[in-house]
Amino acid sequence: MEEKKILEILLSVIDSNKSLDGWADLATLGAPLSRKGLNYKALGYLKLKDLIEVFENEIELKKDKDSFRVPILYARKKANGNKVGTIIKRKQKVKKVTTLMEWAWMGDFSKVVTDLKNMALKERWYYKQQNPSIPYPILSKYLIYTFFRLLKEKNKIKTNQDYAAFNTGLVNNLYEPIYALFEKNRNEGRQEWYFCGFCISGVGNLGKKLVSQFNPLPERAHYFSDPSELIYDSNAQEPQLNWNHIILDNVKRLPIDFLEENKPSNFLLKDITNMSTMILPIC
Repeated sequence: MEEKKILEILLSVIDSNKSLDGWADLATLGAPLSRKGLNYKALGYLKLKDLIEVFENEIELKKDKDSFRVPILYARKKANGNKVGTIIKRKQKVKKVTTLMEWAWMGDFSKVVTDLKNMALKERWYYKQQNPSIPYPILSKYLIYTFFRLLKEKNKIKTNQDYAAFNTGLVNNLYEPIYALFEKNRNEGRQEWYFCGFCISGVGNLGKKLVSQFNPLPERAHYFSDPSELIYDSNAQEPQLNWNHIILDNVKRLPIDFLEENKPSNFLLKDITNMSTMILPIC
């Protein structure tokens, strides 16, 4: 989905769901956005707020100061020079980039992931059942967190004046590395880079552009420095599984899609990340 179309849908839904003061509660926008074909998670954003912040020049956000429980976020179409409430601004040129979506405009992220899946060596990139809106959740998270890891490593993401690239860590059926190529974003006020596509070095227009711009080519991410960490010491005792520690103590590490598919039928998952803790007095 094109950036212009996404903005049109956002503004339309905000306008249709706004209160008398012009602000729309973000909690009420998810369903109408879906009905108009806009799924922010399919675009690669974990929260609707993250997508809206991309359009800081057109939409403003504010946080309800009077909420003592779950913080409430509101959005409205931005009026030039009119700043009301506690406005949450996205200072893109100052803020340290930590995610792929902050770094580059990816367009339809679901299509991006599907293109990568079709190019890469065959894998099962979804859980028990495939969700049409997010068909390959494992690959989506892999791409997002691979970029995050590359940010932590020195010179793994290659950039020059006009182009940028990184190694996805995946290979095609000939075991050739797959790279992601970007060009400078010409839309002022947006992410610095614009996604061009995935490529194999020297193959096709993007592959030829990659090798003409970067030598050496980007290296893949590394997650360990000592190979012995990958080998179990056979002289040690037989390992014992602690299921309570693996599952209960570390449930936050499990993908939300996995939890949704495997939770009991009468169990309701809730996002508690924004809930405030209330301390009750001791009588």
